Amino acid sequence: MLLCAHTGLTLGAVKSLSLVRSLSRRKGVTTTSNVKKAATTLGHCSLRNFIDYRLVLVGSLLPDIIDKPLGIILLGNGRAFAHSLLFNFILISIGIWLYYKRRRSGFLIFSLCSAGHLILDEMWHNPVTLFWPLYGRFVTTEAHSFTGWLVKLMYQVPEMSLHTQVAEIIGAVALVCFLRELITKRGILAFVKTGEV
Repeated sequence: MLLCAHTGLTLGAVKSLSLVRSLSRRKGVTTTSNVKKAATTLGHCSLRNFIDYRLVLVGSLLPDIIDKPLGIILLGNGRAFAHSLLFNFILISIGIWLYYKRRRSGFLIFSLCSAGHLILDEMWHNPVTLFWPLYGRFVTTEAHSFTGWLVKLMYQVPEMSLHTQVAEIIGAVALVCFLRELITKRGILAFVKTGEV
């Protein structure tokens, strides 16, 4: 997957979950017993009303932000440490700890978006990286310069599978809708400052 699929699909999923949650709060959670049931169902780990969408966007790209430079410089493989379950397990554990200790959900959302990156990259097809360090070292190829990596990427784009192309298009549409929402609400400055939509 490329930029639009990771950011757009993750952003769309978080926005959809936030919308479903706010609709369910309006419709069925009115009595005290329903509130207790809803809290139990969500495992006391519900998202707050405010979601910092900047964290969603950065979290959705975090494995590539870390691994692509490492891959270009050292490994010749753009999927390494941050594309592993271990890395994402540590992030989610920190997010859960911060949520229960300080009641802040930002890092938890950030870490879940990073873990979602692994699903979009279909990392189960690469168990050496996914289950690192259990299967040993990462598969490495020759290291590329940055320009060499860009040239390699340009040749790969036309050869992308159909489902990758569809994911990129859907992600791009989600990003355009998000940007349109920011522009119509005149909230670009608020988004940049606070991450709020």
